[in-house]
Amino acid sequence: DITSVKEAEAALAASESRWAFALESARQGVWDKNFKTGRTFYSSVWKDLLGYRDNEIDDRSMNWAAFIHPDDREAVIRADDEHIRGNTPYFECEFRMRHKDGRWVWILDRGRVIERMPDGSPVRMIGTHTDITDRKRSEGELAHLTERLEAEKELLRVTLASIGDAVICTDQDQIVTFMNPMAARLTGW
Repeated sequence: DITSVKEAEAALAASESRWAFALESARQGVWDKNFKTGRTFYSSVWKDLLGYRDNEIDDRSMNWAAFIHPDDREAVIRADDEHIRGNTPYFECEFRMRHKDGRWVWILDRGRVIERMPDGSPVRMIGTHTDITDRKRSEGELAHLTERLEAEKELLRVTLASIGDAVICTDQDQIVTFMNPMAARLTGW
């Protein structure tokens, strides 16, 4: 009677299907490196994040580091090596990768060695890539707006400090929150 074996196989297939669907729905590109064979599996979503179809990237000859922006490559490889050597509990890094159309895509890469030999050398490492280009663009825009706001605040501060009119600001409870030098001289506060 192989009923229990078939039930276990069906449960495993259902579990794998759920994980695959969840990762694909979340647009998480999966990579799975086998250090013994030197091969890395790249999911179709991983390839799609960089603009490639499944059959356009060969898992056997793919060199992921070649896709990394030259300004980011050293830091990414250093962080990867630190984790592989066992110096960090997991690998996490943000960097740019070259899209098939030539543009740079910001990637959040998270991974971990899940199996090691008795001597500590890695056997298998698995992780995900997430496209964070929109988030990075928003962060850049926010940083630019913050710089402009700070410049405007400094201009306002200099202007209020140098004008001949007294300026006093209060909050809703009539507590003074700002007073320029002329207002301080006139009120003696």
